Amino acid sequence: MTRSKQLVLVLTLLAFSLRAYRLDVQSLWSDEGLSLYRARLSLSENLSNVIVVPPGVSTQDTNPPLYFILLSGLCAAAGESEYALRFLSVMAGVLLVPLLYVSARRLFSERAGVLSAALAALSPFLVWYSQEARMYTLLAALSTASVYLLLRALSLRGASRLQDEQERLRASRRAAWLVWAAVTAAGLYTHFVAFFVLLFECAVVLVVVAWRRRRDALLAAALVILAAVPATTYALSRAAVNPSPASGFRTLDSIVEELLGTFGIGWSNNFFQPLWAVLPALGLLIVGAFGGRLQRPRHVFGGLFTLAWLLIVLMAFYVATFIQPLYTGPRHLLLLALPFYLLVGNGLALAWRRSRLVGVASLGWMVVSMAVWLGVQFFDSTYTKQDIRSVAMLIAKRAAAGDVVIVHDAVTSFVFDYYYDGAAPWAIIPTYPSHEVSAALAEFQARAEAADRLWFITEPPPLSGFDRQALDVWARGHLLRLDHQRFSALWLGSEYQLYTAHYPVLDALPGGAKPMDVTWDTGLRLVGVADVTGQLPPPTAAGSSHLALFWRQDRRAQGNYVTTFRLVDPSGDERLRQRGTIFDNWSARQWPVGKIVRQDVTFNLPPDLPPGVYDVWLAVAERASEEVILTVDGEGDVAIGSLALPGEPVNGKLTNP
Repeated sequence: MTRSKQLVLVLTLLAFSLRAYRLDVQSLWSDEGLSLYRARLSLSENLSNVIVVPPGVSTQDTNPPLYFILLSGLCAAAGESEYALRFLSVMAGVLLVPLLYVSARRLFSERAGVLSAALAALSPFLVWYSQEARMYTLLAALSTASVYLLLRALSLRGASRLQDEQERLRASRRAAWLVWAAVTAAGLYTHFVAFFVLLFECAVVLVVVAWRRRRDALLAAALVILAAVPATTYALSRAAVNPSPASGFRTLDSIVEELLGTFGIGWSNNFFQPLWAVLPALGLLIVGAFGGRLQRPRHVFGGLFTLAWLLIVLMAFYVATFIQPLYTGPRHLLLLALPFYLLVGNGLALAWRRSRLVGVASLGWMVVSMAVWLGVQFFDSTYTKQDIRSVAMLIAKRAAAGDVVIVHDAVTSFVFDYYYDGAAPWAIIPTYPSHEVSAALAEFQARAEAADRLWFITEPPPLSGFDRQALDVWARGHLLRLDHQRFSALWLGSEYQLYTAHYPVLDALPGGAKPMDVTWDTGLRLVGVADVTGQLPPPTAAGSSHLALFWRQDRRAQGNYVTTFRLVDPSGDERLRQRGTIFDNWSARQWPVGKIVRQDVTFNLPPDLPPGVYDVWLAVAERASEEVILTVDGEGDVAIGSLALPGEPVNGKLTNP
């Protein structure tokens, strides 16, 4: 094995390690829920492209069936864990490394092949989508393989001297065309963006036919086009469907700017990377496309061919967006990352040949930039795609059989059902794809009145065009909100609201609560505390602990209150400060005098909080003026107990003060 092939083998193993690392850390998100649904279907059901949205609405999936058929087979063998669901994308992402090597080797040089493979292995963008149970990396692998096979079948090459390989190819050209046709058709039945690659390939075939009079090339292209007819018909029918509200037209300069930053460094939640950070990759791309002119004529073909691959696919895609908005992010043009890395890899190779120092510096910049961004993707909590897992598992631990859970977005229900294993029943409101607010509101109200508590997953909101605020606005005006929590997310948020139609007014302190007697000057009295501790399961970064406070008004309140809770460690250092209203939509002025009112409090514990015992301190202030109210003993805040964190920093238990 040559040294170059040894390096590519190492890079392939590195690519696998990066893509398998923390593969199941992120929750499945809504789009992956659709993949999960289709992975459970039979072959005939997948070929129909029908998705039945609960409670039984049949819809047509825009995406072709091949990826889902392969995923279904994988899940049948390996199960439905997050790891298994995403493993097909991992392997397709790993395959890109040797594919870029052989492509760059044919188009440019051995060194360009190794450098292109290195960029693909380290690319944060390719790692990101190699860890998602969707078809994008499979599409990229098939489209790259298709272009490479076309080069072989047409005996086209750039700087590499592959005479032996060419002679072998001449003896098996018919087989080469058949393999190309099969791979190209597989790409078309994986994602419709592959049509734009086929358009580029047909242009190449027509040029070669006119130049060399190659009838076999024309026949192979005709066979692929014939195989694409069913997929084309289906794609055109889906293009007639109204676009999702999430779709919108993007200008070409905006798309190009986002793609350059995404491919060159990594995908940013601010859409665009800074220009200074992108310029080195752009410069290398230009050198890779046109730098061959400074070397020898045989170096020119590879740069122009790869640049045409990049630009024809991009412009064809952009023209199509005038008919139907297609671009909602760089994932839809992920396959363009491959010609991008080929050109940048060739630019690095040419810079290396010109000056070892310039080559090392350029490569170092690309490697360091990508390594830094990999760290951002792996460890920055703002790069959470959508944390339905934490919402579902938290509700499963805290919801009782008398509660009800409402999922607002029907598409999200596939992921929620995957994670949720609680006692409370759940339902979807509104029924997809209804826009009728009155019918949805009537069902929502009936369920709220029949249940002890209503857990309402308000985010992600319905993407069907239903008024996303209607139900929650009504709930805040007619129900008591007991709790709410939002989980960080990159694009679609995850949030729940906890409501009840039955106000928590008690005649006496319930059993199990710890009696207390702390009175404030306004007549507000804390008469008890109960531990209702819960735990968020790994891999949620921070845990939570839940307490119930029991209040009583000795006289009619003149305002409303805000509370501040502090966790203090044994050395006296404050480790957590949490501020909030007692009830944000039920003023203390409306509380019944002399009755006990229960308030549930959730402490969001920081992930670095070490095990130990922490004192819990409480202060009360006027909501309007934020002025601290003193107790009748003249204290600004009082100790109400201790929070014990045994062993792990995601669990808490209240102990006596």
